[in-house]
Amino acid sequence: MTANVRLPEERLIEKIKLKIITRRPEAGWPDFSADNQTVLEKTCEYVVLEVRRPVPRTVGARPVASTGALRPYFEPNPLSQSDDIGVRQIETAIVHNGDSAWAAARALQRWTADNMHFDLGIQQQDLTLLVIRKVLLLCFSPLQRRMALEY
Repeated sequence: MTANVRLPEERLIEKIKLKIITRRPEAGWPDFSADNQTVLEKTCEYVVLEVRRPVPRTVGARPVASTGALRPYFEPNPLSQSDDIGVRQIETAIVHNGDSAWAAARALQRWTADNMHFDLGIQQQDLTLLVIRKVLLLCFSPLQRRMALEY
């Protein structure tokens, strides 16, 4: 199945109603049963399906233990400086102590979607300097060797 649909801010959508039309009614429909979706209407030509954002069955405890395989996701890095004082202040303002891990993650996701913009220029600038340096080394290394032999 192909679809050429782009949803604006798809991560903020809590639920969506879809009308799926078939080109081959004789093929029938698959089973659409799931915890987070409901068939609202079904004919041999189309199905109207409501799909909701899945909600976890259990709420996780906070703080989440940074162990083993999860450790790389909790460590600060150049793109996510989670140990910065400013970042910690924003996190404290957004997430409340009584929030479950799910509620805290959703609050941080909403704040990030509303307030953050990724600037590729920072990474691009470093990459450009690296490429220029390599090009210069490739071009001038033979010239430098020849000059050293001649003089």
